[in-house]
This record gives sequence, C-alpha cells and structure tokens, in this order.
Amino acid sequence: MSSHSKNVNPISTNHKKTDETSGDLERRITTLENKIVELQAENRILSKEITHFRTIADFTYDWEYWISPEREMIYVSPSCQRITGYPPEAFIKAPDLIMEIVHPDDHHIFAAHLDSVGINGEHPQISFRIVRPSGDIRWISHQCAPVFDGNNVFLGRRGSNRDVTVEKQIEESLKTSRETFHAMFEGMSTCAAVYNPLDDGKDFIISGFNRAAEQATGLTTDEVTGKSVKTAFPGVVEMGLFDVLMRVYKTSIPEHHPVSNYDDQRLTLWVENYVYKLPTGEIVALFDNLTSKKQGEKELEKNMRHLKALHSMSIASAMSLSIDTVVDEALEQIMDSLQTDLAIIYLTNGEDMTIKGVRSNLTDFKKLLHHSHKAGECLCGLTVTHNRPIFSLNIHNDYRCTHFECKAAGIHSYASLPLTNRGNLIGVLGLGSRTKRNFSLQEEFLQSLAALISMGIANSMLHESLQNHAEKLEDTVKKRTTELKKFHNAVEHSAASIVISDLNATIEYTNPFFTEMTGYSFKEAIGQNPRILKSGRHDSFFYQNMWNTLKEGNTWRGEICNRKKNGDFYWEDATISPLRDTSGELTHFIAVKEDISHKKLAEAALMESELRYKTIFHNSRDGIIIADQVSKKFLMANEAAISMFRYDNENDLLEKSVFDIHPKPDLPMVVEQFKLQAIGKLKYAIDLPCLKKDGTTFFCDITSTPLQIDQKNCLMGIFRDVTERKLLKEAREDVERILRHDLKSPLNSIIGFPKLLLQKKDIPKEYERYLKHIMDAGQNMLNMINISLTIYQIERGIWQPAESSFDLLKVLNQCIADTKSMASSINVDVNLTIKDSIGKECPHRLFASGENMLAFSIFSNLIKNAIEASHSGDCVSILIEKTKCSGAHVTIHNRGTVPDKISNRFFDKYVSHGKKGGTGLGTYSAKLLAEAQGWSISMTTSEKQGTSIFITIP
Repeated sequence: MSSHSKNVNPISTNHKKTDETSGDLERRITTLENKIVELQAENRILSKEITHFRTIADFTYDWEYWISPEREMIYVSPSCQRITGYPPEAFIKAPDLIMEIVHPDDHHIFAAHLDSVGINGEHPQISFRIVRPSGDIRWISHQCAPVFDGNNVFLGRRGSNRDVTVEKQIEESLKTSRETFHAMFEGMSTCAAVYNPLDDGKDFIISGFNRAAEQATGLTTDEVTGKSVKTAFPGVVEMGLFDVLMRVYKTSIPEHHPVSNYDDQRLTLWVENYVYKLPTGEIVALFDNLTSKKQGEKELEKNMRHLKALHSMSIASAMSLSIDTVVDEALEQIMDSLQTDLAIIYLTNGEDMTIKGVRSNLTDFKKLLHHSHKAGECLCGLTVTHNRPIFSLNIHNDYRCTHFECKAAGIHSYASLPLTNRGNLIGVLGLGSRTKRNFSLQEEFLQSLAALISMGIANSMLHESLQNHAEKLEDTVKKRTTELKKFHNAVEHSAASIVISDLNATIEYTNPFFTEMTGYSFKEAIGQNPRILKSGRHDSFFYQNMWNTLKEGNTWRGEICNRKKNGDFYWEDATISPLRDTSGELTHFIAVKEDISHKKLAEAALMESELRYKTIFHNSRDGIIIADQVSKKFLMANEAAISMFRYDNENDLLEKSVFDIHPKPDLPMVVEQFKLQAIGKLKYAIDLPCLKKDGTTFFCDITSTPLQIDQKNCLMGIFRDVTERKLLKEAREDVERILRHDLKSPLNSIIGFPKLLLQKKDIPKEYERYLKHIMDAGQNMLNMINISLTIYQIERGIWQPAESSFDLLKVLNQCIADTKSMASSINVDVNLTIKDSIGKECPHRLFASGENMLAFSIFSNLIKNAIEASHSGDCVSILIEKTKCSGAHVTIHNRGTVPDKISNRFFDKYVSHGKKGGTGLGTYSAKLLAEAQGWSISMTTSEKQGTSIFITIP
C-alpha cells in the first residue's frame, strides 16, 4: 500500500505542474498579442500625425530646413525653390550651398549668426541678401532654433527663411516719399497746419504744424500736436475760421478766409487763410502772418503822434524844478497821447512805494487807492523787486495781481515800468485800461516815456520776451515706446498662421502664431468654424468661390481681411490646400496664412503721402521751384512761382535756370547765400533781388532745401515776395532817423538849463546833485543819439571823419568804471595792463587818433560783451601796447568761447547768441565805427585760448 502510493503521487504531481506551465504561457501570449495590437494602433496614429506635420512643413509659405548636429541637411521644404531658385535636393546634396548663395556683402552677418548658434534656445532674427541663379537679389528674414526629441536629445537645428524683398522695397519708397514731403512741408515759408476731423467734422485735431507756423505763433509743434484746434487756438471760433474748417470738410470745396484778427490771451495775429480738404479727409490750412504789415501801417502814424508827445514832455521836464510839476505834466501828456484810463507814478526807496501822482478816468478810484505799498506786492511792486517792465492782458486772471483796488475800479489790462536814474531805481510808472489792451506792443515808446520822466539812463531798456516751452508728455512717450516694442517683438517672432480643418470646415488644429495673431487660444478655436474670423469686408460670392475651389480638390490663393477676437481687422495672404489620404481621398483642408497688414498700410501711406505732397505744392501761395543741383536748370514750378515771375506758363519758366531770375551784378551774392544755406549756416536768404520776365526787379525771402527726385540731386527753392515789406522798412528807418535828429534840440535844453542853474549861488546841495544827475542823463542820451546818427551816416556812406585825438587810457578807465556794477553782479574782474612795444611802462596819458565819443562807444560795447560772455570768477583782461608809429594795439580777452555757427559772422548786424534780449548790434556798431575812423578790428576764439578782440589804432 505504501509502496504503491509512492509510485503514483509523483506522476500525478508532474501532470499538475505541466498544466500550470501551459496556462501561464497562454496568458503571456495573449498579453503579448494585446500589446502588439496597441502598438500597431499607436503606430497608425503616429504615422497619421507624421503625415500631417510633414504636409504642414511642405505647404508652409516659408523656406524651412532641418540640419543635423553633423551639419547635414535632414529636411528642406519645397518653398526653397520659389525663394532661392534651387530645389531642395541641391541643399541636401550640398549643405554649404546656403552659404554660397548669401550675397558677398552679407557673408559676415550670416557667418556671425552661425558662429553664435548653440543648443540653448532660439537666436535673434537676422536679415540678409541672397543671389538667385538668375542673378537677381532677394532679401531673406532668417530665424533658427534647436530641435530635441522626447528624451531631450539634441537632434540639430531648424531654420525658417522668409522672402521680405517687397517689404524692403516698400519701406525704401515710403521713406523717400516721407522725406520729400517733410522737406517741403517744413521748408516752405508759408505757414501750414494739418487737421484730422473728429465726430464727422464737429471738431479737429492738429496733426501737422510746420516751422513757419511755429515762428509765426511762437508755439512749438509739440505744444499743439494732438490737441483740439479750439484748445490750442481758442480764438478760432470768434475769428470765424472754425466755421470755414467745418464747411470745407463737409463740401470739399476750398475756401479763402480773408485777412482777420486772431486774438487770445497768449498772442494776437493778423492772418489770411486758404483752407483745403486732402483726399485723405484731412484739412490743410495755409496761412500768412500779416501782423507786421498791419502793425507797420499803423506804426508810421503812431510814431508821428509819439514824436509830438515826446517833444512836449522833454521841454516840460527840462524847464521844471519841481518833481510835482514834472509828474503832473508827464501824467497829463500820457493821458492825452496814450488815452489810457489810468496813469500813476510811484517813488520808491527800494522797500516802500509812495504815490507821487495819479490821473484816472475811473469813478472813485482815488478812494480805493492805498497811498503806499511794499515792494514785491502786486504788479508795480514786482517791477521794483525785479527792475523790469511787467505786462498783464487780464489782471482778473493774473495771480500776480494781489491788490484789489485796480480790479474793483474796473481795470482789465495793466503795464508797469521802472523809472531809473544812473542805474538806480527811483520809481514806477503804472498804466491801466478798462478794455483789453496789449501794452507790450508799445514797450519801446513806454520806455522812452519812463526815461524822460526820470531823466535816467538814456538807452532804452532791453526788451525781454519770455516764452515757456511745454515739456513733452511723458505718458504719450511711454505709450509710443510700448507700442514700438510690441511691434518690434511681433516682427522678430513673425511666422505663418496655420489652421487645419475637416471637410466640414471644423477647425481641428491651430499653431501658436494663430493665437498670437487672432487672440483665440487653441482651446477656443478647436471645434469652431473659420467664420469666427469673418470681417464682413468680403461678399458671399468671395467665400463661395473659395469653397467651390477647395471642394474640387484645388488650391485657393488670395488676400483675406479678417477680424481678431478683440474686433481689430487685419490682412492675410492665404494659401488653402486640400489634404488627401494614401488612397487619394480628401480628408482635410490646410490654410497657411501670412500677415500682410503692414504691407497694406505701407501702400496706403505711400499713396496718401504722394497726394499730400501734390496738393500742398500746387496750392502754396509761395513760389516753389525745383532745380537740378548741378546744371541749375529748372525742373518743376508751381502756379505761384509762374505768377510771381510773370511767365506765361510752366514750360515758359522751365526754359530758364537760377542764373536767369536774378540781376547779373547780384549773382555772386545770391550764389553765396545759397551756399551758406546748403551747409546749414543760413536758414533764410533775406531780401534777395529777383527778375521778372519783363526785366523789373522785386525782392524775395528765399529758402533752399536739397532733396532727391528719381535719384537725381535737386534743390527746392521757396520764394516769398517781400518787396512791400522792404519799402515799409526803409520808410520806418527814415522816421526813426528824423525822430533821433529832432530830439537833439530839447535834449540840449535839458543839458544847458541845469548848467545855468548851477551858476547861481546858495543852491542846496541836494538840488545841486539832482541838477548834475539831469545833466549826466541828458548828455548820455545826446551822445547815444549822435552815435546813432553817425552809424546811420556811415551805413549810407555820407559820414566824414574829423581830424581829432583822444586820451585812450581815460576812455578805457571810464568804460571800466561804468561797467563795474555789471561785472560785480556776476563776480567778474576787469584788469587793465599798459605796456609799450619793448616792455617798458607807459605814461598815464596815452593819446590816439579818433573821436572821443566814438571811441567810448566802441570800447564800452566790447567790454560789456566780454563781461556778459564770462562766468563767475573769470577775469576780463585789457592790454594796451604802444606801437612805434605813435599808435596803439588794444586786446580785450575773456575765457568764453564764440559758438562755431556765428564765429564767422561775429561782427555782422543782428547776430547774437545765448543772451536774453540780445540784439546783435554791439559788435556790429563797434566794427562799423572803428573801420570808419581807419582802425582795424578782428576776433579769435578757441576752447583753450578763449576769445580775444584785437583793435589797432594807427
């Protein structure tokens, strides 16, 4: 029994183990079969995805390539042949072909890019040129990035290349057009403003403001650009110009707005406007500033009236011993000649102000008036502390006017002027008007009144006109900077927008640039129809034609205007192609779209710029002539130029050149003026003589600007007829000369009468001092009038020098003494050194040939000029060297430097730099008076040596 059991159990156990092994193997086989099925399914999906992405790459508009770490081409998209002229196989066989087709001048750009390529991240986009097999040149925008597999193993780099030749050409054309328009717009002497309409022409925003308009209004382009015309120029409504702007916008019919007065709290102008509507919808106003002409017409009449008043006041002031009498007579003359509503004179000790006299047409003004004020309070008090004239167009809106009496009495406009005696402030003259009145326009005459009343300094106080320049709006700058950065980044990372849909146009895939372009995320776009981008700009036939083309299995190409998620419109150059499976059946559609919005905008801007240029050129009231810069032959001329030179038509004028429209004797001077303009040393050529067709001469202000037209160097001249202005200027100079001459008789009385009084005995010391002050003031005024008349005679060539001599040392010491307070105020020393030609000390009296009065004027102007050009702590040195011929050399030196732009014109009339209120007459009169006496004068300047004036007296 036991033995039998031992034989049976092993057999039974082995059978059991065999069964278990067989079942485990079957399970493993089943698992393996399931795994194979899963892998086959995944492989089919992967193959489908590879087919999709391979198709995307093949149909992309850009030239794409993939290069291995060993620098072998793995893949090159078909677009390379359209862009480079070479098939993909050429690059795969010869990877270095890409370097060979790069333009020789751009090798360094592409080589440097390749040297900087690593495996970490994308690299900056570059642009370079390539040479196609046909020899033509194309511009390429290139960007590359590393490629990694799922295990982050580096597989090489992919490169994207886009043909941007058209964009480059458009950019260059637009740049040239803009430069031409800007040169003409800014260079024309006619004032021009461009307005953008708002709310269908109910308001207008200023978008353009040329240099001539800036000069006429005193406002900068930055101050007015972007503002409503009613905000920048509040007076346009009352003036009637705003109604003209609205009519021209509605009707598109140009209008002429006749000469009218524009007036607001900042400026008063007489202007004549011509208003046009541009094809772009903008409004252009071309206007001329006729203020000088209007003022000139009234100036002659006003000067004669002022001359009579000054004559009467000078006699009364000279004959009166009592300050009360002088004040009373002065106030009566002011009320009569100026017809003001208030005239008041204060005397001051520098701290307190006391009323000395008042005349008023205002009811109960004296009851409101306080007898005294503190310096620094209200407008008259500020004149004491600042020692300068103060004007206010409207004291009710002027924070400086702190006292109530003028406001309560009904005064609207006010002026206050300092009364000075030998540089010391002794009082204030105040003038008021119940109506709006710009007293600053009469400042020169008011200064003369103040000088006669106080018997003070003879020369008129320098006019100071202050203009506050608004700072650029920081917010606007920041916004523009941000927008530029966004645009730059968009260009740097630009790519094609790719969309894949099924046969029912249901979106299945979008690439990242689609999101960047449209604003729709991947999740938002999937399952949607491309109609979500529909802009409404295209009709149903447009979309039906597209759909029919695709359904037939053909590729559709065209430009589409779409709408982003945020509502913005944009343009795309789209290629939509059908996708087929391995059996040839249509399965999907793929759209590859390039953003061409900037191209559309550039084309529109180019067309708009050309339209604006032609409109302004043909409608300008200034004559505009464009000439060849080499031959000087005329190429173009507008109607204003043809009319100005009295030619029959444009062809008649274009037969001429620059040399035919100016008098032959004046041609060297005219050509020199144009050369100075070409190198930037002269902005405007003033009062140049021109010839009409009939041979008559007229005068023009001319601005010339170099420009290029059809790659030809040209010169654009803008002509303004100023013949009437020139005649008016000559008439004004004659009146001023008569005025200076007629003032000499009363001034001789002013000087002579105190001399008679000083001969009397028992005159109090205080009155004796007053009489000497009167004599000094009168003598200074007489000297300045005599010098002014002498300068006039020299300029006219009728002055004859008298044989005389003067004490050079005495004159220089007197000039130094007179400028002592001026030099001390800015901490500048003035030193005088006297040496002969061999280094020995000279006598303390040194006579030289010339007139004492003229010598004093020469050295006084030059020493003052040297002090004004010095800085605190500097020293102005004056060196006298006696010559062997009994003459002298005088050198005046300071450490300042004359700017390069005026160094060659240092002694020219009206040339000044850096001084508030500077007239540019000091150095001009010094040179004129010196050379008239046979002296010589010159100047040298440098950063190291400073500035020296050399005067040689024979």
